[in-house]
Amino acid sequence: MQTNEEYIITNVEVALPKFEGIQGAEDIWRITAEDMQNYEKVFKHFDKENQGYLTDSDMQSVMKMTKSDKDVCASVWEISNPDGEEYFSKPMFLIAMHLLYKKKKDDSVQLPSEIPQSLLESSGMKGKKPVEAAPTVFVGGKLSGQNSTLEML
Repeated sequence: MQTNEEYIITNVEVALPKFEGIQGAEDIWRITAEDMQNYEKVFKHFDKENQGYLTDSDMQSVMKMTKSDKDVCASVWEISNPDGEEYFSKPMFLIAMHLLYKKKKDDSVQLPSEIPQSLLESSGMKGKKPVEAAPTVFVGGKLSGQNSTLEML
């Protein structure tokens, strides 16, 4: 026979209210279909040769156009391009744009220190690597992967 305490502990889910339909804090990072369409239009505009990635120079131009704070841009760059690649694949671009958009829309939003799982999934990235890796090349005196920064911003 169960004591009252044992009954409460083993049946705790009965006593807890159900919070169906309430999104967790991380859900703000999921890219909606509408946002995805907007970001893809920008990506296609800059990916004129349909290579599937943007150069770091192109990405700097995109970030300048957002008129976001330089510190925010630098943080977004590091979060969305953790390996310091010279190119931004489409998933990396989507992540960067979504982070910039969310911060611009609400300055009180704290940027994550790493890419949230829902943002990884909705951008098409697996883990922290792009689905289609951009080529490794020698550009501007640096080999791809050597922590490129926003020196030109």
